[in-house]
Order: sequence, then C-alpha cells, then structure tokens
Amino acid sequence: MKKYSPMVTLFAVAVLAAVLFAVNSNSNSANRDVTASAPTSAARTPTDAPSPTASPAAPTTTALAAAVQEAAYAGRSSGNEVTVAIAVKDGRAVGYVCDGAQVEAWLEGTLVGDQLSLESGDGGTTIAGTTDEAASLGTVSVAGRQWPFSAEAVQAPAGLYEGRADVRGVANRIGWIVLADGSQTGVWFDGVEKQPAPPLATNDLDGVVIDGVAVRVDEIGGDDTVVLR
Repeated sequence: MKKYSPMVTLFAVAVLAAVLFAVNSNSNSANRDVTASAPTSAARTPTDAPSPTASPAAPTTTALAAAVQEAAYAGRSSGNEVTVAIAVKDGRAVGYVCDGAQVEAWLEGTLVGDQLSLESGDGGTTIAGTTDEAASLGTVSVAGRQWPFSAEAVQAPAGLYEGRADVRGVANRIGWIVLADGSQTGVWFDGVEKQPAPPLATNDLDGVVIDGVAVRVDEIGGDDTVVLR
C-alpha cells in the first residue's frame, strides 16, 4: 500500500473542503430563489367591493306650531264694509263676519305658524291672513267681494259672542263682535230673515231677551264649534 506524504494529505483535504463549500453555497442560493419566487398566501382586503351604506332615515313631518296659542282679535275691513272677529286656540280658529244689518257668516279654520285660513260652511265667506300677539291682518271675502282687514288683539269684554234661543219652536241665532273701544256690531237671524242684533251688555250675558224669551249668550273661543253642518 502506498503511503502519502503529509503535504499531499493536507492538499487533498483542502480540495475536498472547497468542493463541499461550493456545493453547499449553490444549494442555499437555489433555496433562496425558490423562496423569493413563491407567491404569498396572505389574505388581501378587496378594494373594489362597494362599502355598505346606511339606509336613509325616514322623513319626519313636523307640524308647524301656531305662532299664537290662544288669542281673540276684533276689527274692521279697510272701508268699514264689515266687522271681523277671530279667535284662535292651539292651531284652531273660528271667526265671524257681519255688517250689522244683513250680511253675516260664521267661519272655522286653522292657524298654522302665523298663517290664518277660515271658511264659512257654504264657502261663500273666507278669511286669509296672518297673526301675531298684537294683531291679525289679511283679506276677508264675502260673496265674491274682497277687502283688506285689520283686527287688533283684544281682551274680554271685547271679543266674539254668540246667542241662541228657541222662539215659538224656531231656532234664533245672534252674533256680536265687541271692539276694544266697547262698540259692537251684530246680526240676529230669526230663522227667516236677518236684522240688527239687540244690544249686548257684556257684564250681564243673561240679560238678552227676544220676544219674551231669554237668550243664552256665550263668549266664543278658538276651540268652539260655530259652523252648523
């Protein structure tokens, strides 16, 4: 058997180590390439999906509160053709229009915000206007004729009054408008014809008598029913 010198042995060992190092380096490089080229499996958040939107809130309807909760107004049309009285309460309105002789009408309606709208039972008389704490201003229409009117806010005994009585089986009805200065205008309907109302003593509402019959008299407020149906 041949014997090698120590130098030859060391040279052989060095060559073998270099070969092993080269093989190992190539293997690690291949592993890195495979790892770098492999696709990642991390979850991605889609960006093109539509985002959920909240359902629109249902529309709300808010009633417009009346500018004046409760008040009474009395006044006249611009040319003194008719006298006008209006009473309002909690968004409801009633009124009376008369000329103190033959023309008269009872009305009902509403007050929405500051907008006033009233109409008689037959639709022939209307009031449209505005109100505030001091006055009501607008237009009154009677049988196709129109006039501007102004009515100031009043306190009792000024205001609107209604009287009723059965006289010989016939329903009689009287309306009075009492202005702030104490003057009054009214019409009495006896079931057949209309005529000027008898005087009303506001300090004695039980004192009105027609044809020997006592008349029941009431002060009218905005929540009263005055239109006969």
